[in-house]
Amino acid sequence: MSHYNILEFGAKGDGETVNTQAIQRAIDECHSNGGGQVTFPSGKFLSGNLTLRSNIELHLETGAKLIASTSHEDFKVLPTPAKRSFCDRGGFYALLYAEGESNITLSGTGTIDGQGAEQKARPGKHKRLDQNGRPRNILFISCKELLIKEVTLKNSGCWNLHYLDCEDVVVKNIKVFNHSNHNNDGIDIDSCRRVSITDSFIDSDDDGICLKTNTNDPCEDISVSNCVVASKCNAIKLGTDSMGDFRNININNCVVKSSEDRGKGAFGSPEGGWAGINICIMDGGTSENISISDIDINGPFVPLFIRLGQRGHTPRPNDKVKKKGKIRKLQISNIKCKATSNWGCAIMGCKDSLIEEVTISDINFDLPGGCKTINSSVPEGLDFYPQPDRWKTLPAFGFFIRHARDITFNNITLENRKPDCRESFWLENTDNVKIDNVIQQVNSQPNHKT
Repeated sequence: MSHYNILEFGAKGDGETVNTQAIQRAIDECHSNGGGQVTFPSGKFLSGNLTLRSNIELHLETGAKLIASTSHEDFKVLPTPAKRSFCDRGGFYALLYAEGESNITLSGTGTIDGQGAEQKARPGKHKRLDQNGRPRNILFISCKELLIKEVTLKNSGCWNLHYLDCEDVVVKNIKVFNHSNHNNDGIDIDSCRRVSITDSFIDSDDDGICLKTNTNDPCEDISVSNCVVASKCNAIKLGTDSMGDFRNININNCVVKSSEDRGKGAFGSPEGGWAGINICIMDGGTSENISISDIDINGPFVPLFIRLGQRGHTPRPNDKVKKKGKIRKLQISNIKCKATSNWGCAIMGCKDSLIEEVTISDINFDLPGGCKTINSSVPEGLDFYPQPDRWKTLPAFGFFIRHARDITFNNITLENRKPDCRESFWLENTDNVKIDNVIQQVNSQPNHKT
């Protein structure tokens, strides 16, 4: 493999020199010569946006830091991608960017620091916070054969690591700490195929590991395993952006814990986050063949939140809004959780689009309890943002189930730390809900309302 040290192209690791042109020359020469490794030695290398090319390995040695400039002049708006998405309405900006390339590796024990606290919205950009011109740390669009390993990623201006319409992606043994601005997601897998995320640590202000479909194309054949995730919003999330489908998703053997960043998040969320696992279809997509197992959760307000609604986002402004989506064929098993609120878990569909074929088994939830009144009037909220703080205390301390059919619960343990006046289950507009082998500290029988 050919090696290209960025110092040989004029880069300076003094933390003050803007090295965009020098680093880009190293990348371009490496690519033009058939590929190889572009090496960052120990030092602090300030840069604006860099465009990666095929057959390049960007390697950050121990002590190397790639640091994003905070000047708007160093971040040019990236070309409008061929694969248009809801996210590009304000223009894309990113420290590391590639579109339509293949065989790219990012490796090494160095650090990528987006200086997110100093990244400001661009004047005149889209009013949505995630579209106002703050740069991502990494953005890959329509790329293939991508590998990111070992590096530390922190302080992004917006989302940290965003894959859009990519294929054959491997993320392993990385560290993410993202608590410096709004929309500080950890990893976003967006309309991608064949993705593996393993052995990584993610601590984020916004969603931790988040699967999205901001295009009409699916997110499918995704595997997440052996990860530790802390988020002040939703640790493991499927949605909210859901214009395309989600198929064949396997998430297993992960730990969810409270953030090491103390205090409330950018959106007023708690250290432990709103939800450990959040599955939500809001924009017409279908979620099916999803398996989530062996997850140890400690700290969020709510262990599990499943929501089918109708918000109606579209990839492009003039696209036709899709009909309500679907959630079906979902298996969740071997989940342990110590929650920090008595709000309760939810499985909420729509009157004319029921959640179907969900099996939840081998669950052990340690819950606060302590509720002394029952609020039996739960708003439909079809266009509510789908996370627990929009509904708060539900009429069941275990599971509130509405607009659903063919739902099976087996081997469920629900333990309240304080007496709670509510039942463990509350059902509305349901068909064929089976609840077997329930152990609970308070109330001897689940409540079957139809």
